[in-house]
Amino acid sequence: MRCLGRLFLAPLLVVAGIAVYCYYTPVDEYWRARGLMKVKQTDAAIEYYRKGIKRFPASKYTPQARYELGLAYFAEKEYASAAVQLRKAIDEDPGNSKAAEAQYTVGVCCLKAGKTRKAISELNKVRQNYGAVRGLAAKSELQLAQLYFDEGHFAAAAKKASWILTNEGSNEHAAAARLLLGDIALKAKKTGNAIKHYEQVTADYPSSTEALEAQLKLAKIYRDQKKYKEAWAAYKELLHVSGQMGRQLFQDERLRTIVDEGKRLGESLLKQ
Repeated sequence: MRCLGRLFLAPLLVVAGIAVYCYYTPVDEYWRARGLMKVKQTDAAIEYYRKGIKRFPASKYTPQARYELGLAYFAEKEYASAAVQLRKAIDEDPGNSKAAEAQYTVGVCCLKAGKTRKAISELNKVRQNYGAVRGLAAKSELQLAQLYFDEGHFAAAAKKASWILTNEGSNEHAAAARLLLGDIALKAKKTGNAIKHYEQVTADYPSSTEALEAQLKLAKIYRDQKKYKEAWAAYKELLHVSGQMGRQLFQDERLRTIVDEGKRLGESLLKQ
């Protein structure tokens, strides 16, 4: 009788298992994966995103799930896998509200993987295809400007930085674009132009990290020109701006580096 009972029970368990498996909908899989991401169980989230996409490829949730899967891979520094999923998300639903961000992240993935030329190509698509997405286009153009600057393509870098100032001058990336124009002028030995750009940064974005860096660059220029009065004034303004930043100084490594370099500059000015 026990054997008969087991034979009868086994098929029921199989059917029940299938029923439970089929019970889960695309929404269930999606929210389970998203919940795991929120508690930073990224590996488990990736597995559920993959399962959901495989089981429900035609679901309306799939492009969004694929986008979030790409971000999960990005968080794990699996940049090649992240780029693959994000490209698929864009292809599946180019009108998705996350498509522009996905395109930008593909470019960053290429950059992280050391594929600079490919990164430039992908980042250029952000403004080409999603130029109306304010903020993101400027962010992408700034990334490109810095890449061109690092490669010594100063004209291309200046063009990208100038686009930001012309089209999104009030954007959070405008200060960095103006600062970069100053750096480009300095590289071209156009010191007067560089000073104008740095002074514009301090005037237009007085409480920014870029303003602090601009004051440091101005102080260095004036010191090298032996204009110690101007150098000292720029150094004092650097101290004034940094003093207003409070806790931000302890939380931002870039700021601490600028301030430390400024202090060394101040010590050298005292010897003049």
